[in-house]
Amino acid sequence: MFDFDFDVLEDVDDVTTHVGDQLGSPLDSDTAGSLAHATREVEVRVCGLDGILCTLSVQRGLRTRELKDLVEARTSIPYYEQRLCNGEKELRDEWLLPADLGTVDITLIRTPLDYAEWMSRVRNRPLEFCEAPPPIKANRCIVLEAARGDVSVLAYAADALRTDVEFALTVVSQSGEALRYLPATMR
Repeated sequence: MFDFDFDVLEDVDDVTTHVGDQLGSPLDSDTAGSLAHATREVEVRVCGLDGILCTLSVQRGLRTRELKDLVEARTSIPYYEQRLCNGEKELRDEWLLPADLGTVDITLIRTPLDYAEWMSRVRNRPLEFCEAPPPIKANRCIVLEAARGDVSVLAYAADALRTDVEFALTVVSQSGEALRYLPATMR
């Protein structure tokens, strides 16, 4: 009955809402419409201090967090060590890539995990552990500290820790409720 591409309508909403927010200025409907009809792929050049690290051809509407996964696959730099910037602005994980036509230049700044920062974070707000990167979820000291604040975080700990007998004994000695969050084989 109707010959209308509803995907285009969704793309316009995404571009208007997210990219406008991301770049600090809302897009008018004409600009959003032309972006939605433009090519669905964008070339992303990821540069470090020494030059281009990789070039990726990605779908328009890709979120920064998804881009980090692609960069990790190409460069072996873990997503949680990547800070991606477009110009002077750091891209948040939930943002869509900039809607520039053609090539988007992204700067990657590698930042190692700060274990001391994570220890402080889980001490003050144990549930932040649930969103921690994998190396933090595998760190015995940080997991024990988070579990002191809220034992339910054990459900998010690395499997290697959750199945370690010595770790299980330690955490259960802190709180018997910990058994609920350990694998059945550890009970």
